[in-house]
Amino acid sequence: MAAAAAAAAALKVTFPGMPDVTARLFLYTGVSQGTKLQNDIRSGKAEQHLIPEVSRRDHLAVAFLDARRVVGITALQAAVHKAVVDQRRNALVTRSLASEVLCNLSGTKQVVQSFAEFGVRQDSEDVLVCVLNLNGVEVEGFDERLHELVGGTPRGSVWDVVKVDEARLRKWYKITDEEAKLSSLDVCACCRIACRDL
Repeated sequence: MAAAAAAAAALKVTFPGMPDVTARLFLYTGVSQGTKLQNDIRSGKAEQHLIPEVSRRDHLAVAFLDARRVVGITALQAAVHKAVVDQRRNALVTRSLASEVLCNLSGTKQVVQSFAEFGVRQDSEDVLVCVLNLNGVEVEGFDERLHELVGGTPRGSVWDVVKVDEARLRKWYKITDEEAKLSSLDVCACCRIACRDL
């Protein structure tokens, strides 16, 4: 029942110029097993649990994010788009598409810092799961296994439910007061993501 609610609440995101790529965003609040989830992600057990068929792992990627660190849909779309483009060019900085999304979202090339700041931590209570589908592959029972793995309460729109840590993110992205007056935090973060490799 809860898995069905999570699937219904998931936000589907598409990408201009990439008709074969979609992302579904699942938000869970009240997550109490952050330590276990973090360990499962690091060990690869999370991916094995969610996508048991090895042949499908090339077509799906699952990024687990601390929802309080995701400023908005624009920044997340930029991070995903950049990760997919880099994968197609064989130019990933990290070892997987999911970790590349997380690293891109941070706007830095410091992989360890990116995981520490934007990934699921032991104290993460709000978890945003970004499921990338590269060619329409479906995995039977995925939504149920995801709910079982993450726990917590499935929610709808991320930015209506979760309080983003704006002060911390402004400092992380080095957003000045002038920039903040001219544009949203989401757009400023998107600019940092887009300019990371320049």
